[in-house]
Amino acid sequence: MLTNTHKQNCLFYYTACFAVSFALLFGSNVLIHQTAPIFIINRLDISLNLLLLTRIGDVVMGTAWLQILLDVAYLLLPLFLLWAVLKQSRYQYALAFVNVVYNIGYTLLLTSLSALSMEWFIGCILIPAIFTVKKEQSFYFSFHCLRYLFIIIFFSAGWWKIRAGGVFNPEQMSAILLRQHGPLLVSDPDHWYASFILKMVAQPHLGYLLYLLGTLAELSFFIGIFTRKWDRLLLIILLLFILLDFLIMKINYFPWVSFGFLFWYSKLKEPLPAGEFQTSSPLKN
Repeated sequence: MLTNTHKQNCLFYYTACFAVSFALLFGSNVLIHQTAPIFIINRLDISLNLLLLTRIGDVVMGTAWLQILLDVAYLLLPLFLLWAVLKQSRYQYALAFVNVVYNIGYTLLLTSLSALSMEWFIGCILIPAIFTVKKEQSFYFSFHCLRYLFIIIFFSAGWWKIRAGGVFNPEQMSAILLRQHGPLLVSDPDHWYASFILKMVAQPHLGYLLYLLGTLAELSFFIGIFTRKWDRLLLIILLLFILLDFLIMKINYFPWVSFGFLFWYSKLKEPLPAGEFQTSSPLKN
C-alpha cells in the first residue's frame, strides 16, 4: 500500500536527483549568473512569450544580484519542500505549488538566456506537482497520472522515429553522429572519442542497430499503459537508455532519472480512505 513513508521516499529521491542535476549545471557554468547573459533566445512558445512580455528578461540581464538570487532560489526551494514534508508542516502543499510555478518560470527564463533545452527540466516541473495534494489517496492517483504521462512522452519519442521515417533509414544513426559530434571531429579528429565516433560512422549497420534498439526501448513503454507487471524492467530500460545516450551521443538527460520512483513504487496498492479498514486476509493479497 502506498503510504506517507513512500511519499517521503519519493520526494527524497527526487531531491537527490535534483541536487545532482543542479551540480551538473553549476559545473558546466550554465546557470544564469554564470553565463551573464546579454541576449534573449525567443522561440515559438506561448508561455515563454507571455513571460517575456513582463520585460523580466531585460531586468535579469542587467541585474547581477537578481541573477544570483534566481539561481539560489531554484536550488533551495526543493530543499525547503523536502524539509516541510519530512516535518509534516502544513505549508508543504503550498511549497510544492510554489516549486511548480517557480520552476516553470525559472526554466523558461534560463532556456531563453542560454542554449539549454526545456526538455532537460521537465522533471523539476512535473514531479513537485504530485506533492500538492493532501490525502494519501489523492497522492496515489497523482502518482499514477504522472506515471502515465511519462510513459506517453517516452513512447511518443519512439513513435516519432517511425512517423518521421528515421527507423527505416539504415544510415540514420551515422548521420546523427556526424551532426552531433561535428565540432569535435573537425577540431580534434585524433581524440579517442572522435576516433570512436568515426569508427561507428564507418559501420552504419552497427549504428542502425543501436538506433533500432533505442527506438524499441522507447516503444516498449507502451506496455506500461496496460500493466504494471513489467515496471521494474522498464526502469532498467530507462536507465540504460539515458546512460547510452550520454556515452554515445553526449546528450545528458540525467534529470530524467528522477522519474524512476514512478516505476519502483508503481505496484503498491491504493491507500484505503480514512475510516475504512482492510477486511480481507493479508495472505490473500
